[in-house]
Amino acid sequence: MDLGQVAGAHALQKPPEEDEEAVNLLDTNAVLWVHGGGATPQQLLRDDRWAQDDLAAAAWFEAAVEIGWTRDVFDRLLVAHARFRRWRLATADAHIIGHLARREIFEL
Repeated sequence: MDLGQVAGAHALQKPPEEDEEAVNLLDTNAVLWVHGGGATPQQLLRDDRWAQDDLAAAAWFEAAVEIGWTRDVFDRLLVAHARFRRWRLATADAHIIGHLARREIFEL
């Protein structure tokens, strides 16, 4: 899930210009925290604050393989997704924050 609008589901996006709206990829805990917890996937998808990204799995998985600082598959996929789209990852996960550049994260 990401915060903002998805432009071109499979296109690699450039970082936003200063006058463009930034897109942040929210990790699972961030989505639940912002939504107030306890939401079903269907409720989250119906919420107008979120857009679902349809990323091509092969490119996403290939990018995840290059991440070697964690053995957590979900952390690899989150970071790879954000990097592939050139979006910031919104997270409070200290382990992830410690391994990403400041421009790659939106610390919660």
